[in-house]
Amino acid sequence: MKHEKDSNFYTICILNKFCEWDDFNEIRDVMMKTNILKYATILLLLIGCVYSCGEEEFAPFIEIGKGSLGGSEGIPKQEIIIKSKEEWDNLKAIIGNSQTNSFIETEIDFGEYQIIAVFDEIYDTGGRIIYIKCITEYSDKIVITVISTFDGNFIAPTVQTQPYHIVKTPISTKRIEFNMVINN
Repeated sequence: MKHEKDSNFYTICILNKFCEWDDFNEIRDVMMKTNILKYATILLLLIGCVYSCGEEEFAPFIEIGKGSLGGSEGIPKQEIIIKSKEEWDNLKAIIGNSQTNSFIETEIDFGEYQIIAVFDEIYDTGGRIIYIKCITEYSDKIVITVISTFDGNFIAPTVQTQPYHIVKTPISTKRIEFNMVINN
């Protein structure tokens, strides 16, 4: 006896043992194909939404230098966007050779790159770090996420420190916002 192959018939087959074994196999195959089609459609819709709806993209950056100043350089807690060689040379002079000698690079092509520098506040003890976690580019702006946190690996109770992080990123004319996350 052949029955219309739908989910109701499948339920009847299992509960009442009303159908033949061949009917059960056919129904199971149809249901599996239907489920695969449903999941594939959902997956394609989600992937399509990510590519068409999502407006953000992670922007690349290259670390120039990271560390801690002594606090006597006179740099306030700030985020700096440097777009010229003159601004960069001024910052390097303020930071001093003891730090800039450890920079990965000091000559920057400002026709292609800009510098992002973040300086934390001056602390009376060591054990703090600051770093640029990610740079997210949107259609109308760039958001730079900066983390300021405690580094339990180094504690110097009598030393003044000022953590900093300097990176270069491709030049952009978009508005730049900083998102500071402070972990105590």
